[in-house]
Amino acid sequence: MKMRIEKMLVMSLLSLAMFSCSKDDGVIDLPVTPPTPDPEQPVDPPAEDVLFGINPVIAGIVPVTRGIITNFTDNDRIGLFLTDGELGLNYQENAEAANVPAMYQQGSWKVEKDLVLSEEGTAFAYYPYNSKVTDGTVVPLEIESQTDYLYATPAVVDEKNPIAQIGMKHALSLISVRIRKNDYQQAGKLTKVEVLDVQQNGTMNIATGVVTKTGPTAIYSVNRDLVLDDNDLAKTQMIMLPTVIAEAGNIRFQITVDDKYYIWEVPKSHIWEAGKEYTYTLNLSKTPEELPDLELDVDYWTQYGKDDNIQIEDHTQPGSAYYRVVDVEMGSTPYGRTVVQGESFIFTGVVNDRKNGFKGKVKYSLWQGDKMVEQFPSYYFESYYYNTLDIPCFITCAPGTYRLKMLLKEEGSNIWILPSDRYSEERDWMFTVQADNGTPSIKFMNPEGYRVIKNEILKFKLNQPFNMEFTLTNRASVALKGEIKAVWHRTFTGEFENISGNDGNTWEDEIGRISIDLPSTTDEYKGKVPCTISTYRVDVKKWVPSVSFYYKAEGSNTWFLMRSDGDSELQRWKGVDIDKNKLINGSYKNPDPNTTWTCLGGNNYKYLTLEY
Repeated sequence: MKMRIEKMLVMSLLSLAMFSCSKDDGVIDLPVTPPTPDPEQPVDPPAEDVLFGINPVIAGIVPVTRGIITNFTDNDRIGLFLTDGELGLNYQENAEAANVPAMYQQGSWKVEKDLVLSEEGTAFAYYPYNSKVTDGTVVPLEIESQTDYLYATPAVVDEKNPIAQIGMKHALSLISVRIRKNDYQQAGKLTKVEVLDVQQNGTMNIATGVVTKTGPTAIYSVNRDLVLDDNDLAKTQMIMLPTVIAEAGNIRFQITVDDKYYIWEVPKSHIWEAGKEYTYTLNLSKTPEELPDLELDVDYWTQYGKDDNIQIEDHTQPGSAYYRVVDVEMGSTPYGRTVVQGESFIFTGVVNDRKNGFKGKVKYSLWQGDKMVEQFPSYYFESYYYNTLDIPCFITCAPGTYRLKMLLKEEGSNIWILPSDRYSEERDWMFTVQADNGTPSIKFMNPEGYRVIKNEILKFKLNQPFNMEFTLTNRASVALKGEIKAVWHRTFTGEFENISGNDGNTWEDEIGRISIDLPSTTDEYKGKVPCTISTYRVDVKKWVPSVSFYYKAEGSNTWFLMRSDGDSELQRWKGVDIDKNKLINGSYKNPDPNTTWTCLGGNNYKYLTLEY
């Protein structure tokens, strides 16, 4: 179709008045020879062109933060598709109407191609301009450059309405991480924040804003150089592709503080939506060896919190009052799934609030069918977005198979709710209680020379010898003669990780072994296991491998996982449940180390990877 070259497309992001072309605009007028008019007929003046323009408004992310586009500045460029209604149908079949660049300069926009607006059309736009784009449904994007990609809601224009009112929207998500020291005793120098196992590339459909991920997952890293201060929680902000965490795998945050690594998993129920900011507050704490060694008051914990007269309402089904307000999911099970009657055990679950925060109490309980067989003391907590709750409990129920359930009570209510756990599989919640046995327990383990807590990941080189220090407890008061082995493993049998997470990359490598011969009078024993990782394993981006200890009695061929001794940690929690000022993992909105309570002891495992 013939184009009238003297008419042009003009874009304006703030305001646009109709104007005619001139040499002052940097456009050279081409000479046109008009036909000779009939002298007997009056000559009408030439019709004034109706020029096309757009008035984009950028939607904000609240709160507005670094790296997010809020206003255009000089030399910013937008890509424009002028169509006959949808992408792929160029305006008036003009190939020049696809991916038209426009540059912002000194308060106005100049289009770098001349186009004609003579009939109705639909405009689509995106930012920043990419000269290689030919199809508006697959505009490439990536997170390495931390570009705030924008797309425009399509707008219809015609001769009467030449200015397209276009709303520019953010196509990606903003993830903010802040770190609270709490009672962490070291310098607290933060040098790196990483997001593990995230998609870094994709394409965007500028008509809908839908982002399609492409390519493999990778690690996104931000180098930092700051000292943590709880009175001024600095954010590390990262632009990420919109993500449904449950579909993405095992996305985690890894931070480096004082040259040590710490890791937090992003709950599977979370969804990173486009145009929204999600803030995660990660908590540090003091190291286990600084904790007091307390004797467990067995009589107290055998009775306390076991017979609370509570009223429970089921809110697990759609349509129930709390179904869209709060839900729970099973956390990790690094301590295993075998619980011993008459001992402590640390249960882990995640509370996700879906509104404006949930504040109240949480209570763990063990069930068989519809019957609650055993309940444990309740503790205060707040959840703004999510909160992972590690709580030591004392087990008294008879041996058997039980289903763990989390009960919640909102502040101001007397009713306990059974929340939905729709983001976890049923088998994730199953635990086995067995009678007392003679297998020793692990109260504490750490590589020699390191003082780390349970969230930290340590890295060792292949064939580099190191010692694993440990504290063994003999709670059954039996003679212990046999062997202890350290196993570096990545397994998906259900004992440590969910079976559904199996990606085929599994191993159970023995990395060290010692013999012990302890009399029954030995209550506690400290030792070392010389270790070496001698088998190369491919680096993993999720489900971090860990080291666990196993015991085999002399004359036996069976190895048993050395369970966690959390008795001292449980005793440390005595009285915490009645203090409203003691919140598990603290308050998101009003952080205060004096009111933050965190599970610190009873670690019978250690995260460990190869240094590649």
